[in-house]
Amino acid sequence: MRWFGWIACVILLLGCEAQTDAPPTFERAPSLAPSATVLPIISPEPSDSFTGRSDPTSAALAAEGEPDQAVTVAAQATDTFIPLTIFATDGTRLYADYFGAPSPPAITILFIHSDTGLTPEHDQFVRRLQQGGYNVMQLHLRGYGQSSGLIDWSQLENDIAQTIATLTSLPTVTQFGIWVEGRSTIGAIQVCSQLTDCSFVGVTHPLPDDDRASLGDAALALNSRPLFVGTMADRTISAATAEILSDQALNGNLNLNFDYDNAFDTVLVWLDTTFSTEN
Repeated sequence: MRWFGWIACVILLLGCEAQTDAPPTFERAPSLAPSATVLPIISPEPSDSFTGRSDPTSAALAAEGEPDQAVTVAAQATDTFIPLTIFATDGTRLYADYFGAPSPPAITILFIHSDTGLTPEHDQFVRRLQQGGYNVMQLHLRGYGQSSGLIDWSQLENDIAQTIATLTSLPTVTQFGIWVEGRSTIGAIQVCSQLTDCSFVGVTHPLPDDDRASLGDAALALNSRPLFVGTMADRTISAATAEILSDQALNGNLNLNFDYDNAFDTVLVWLDTTFSTEN
């Protein structure tokens, strides 16, 4: 009987251990599988030069696994001009800035700088013409500004003519004229005189050019097209050149007190009067 009691106790103890509660198990909440990582397409241009681009990196989005962060968005001013590329007859890339008039359609002016290149005065002059209601294309001659190639004044007329061909292909251009400075004067006048749709020429601080037609011949070739010539009386060579051009032109207007800072209103009045008379 004693052995039977011991066996019964062992069986009882083993049964108690078998009924001990198992440790609790925890299941993770269901979750979506991670999405595939997509590399952003990054533009080669500086990201600060465009507004509204679709570029996650430029937009400063949070990386995968990082918390979203508030991003300060600053609106950028819209540029007042459109960059254009013109191919010269020899393949040289010429650069131009096209300043569209606030209220199209409008008369278009092709602005051509001298051998000093484009200056802040020119930029201000062009922008004020735009504000005055005109389209303006500002050409960088070859070798200047952002245009490629070397400076070559023998290509001046060809480059102006090719630029005008591009200009007149734009749907916003219905009527145009040329505004020119310094050494580019005679070449620009010659190109305009050969084009029936070139309406006028404006010249500031003109200079003679022994490699081209004489001043008198160039002015006469314009026939009845209006010609504005402006410079300062103390610029001896420019003043003498301006007087010859104005005297020989059939429809010349001379201003010997012209300066970009103080004569802009004079230019606008001349342009407005010229085209109101023609129309």
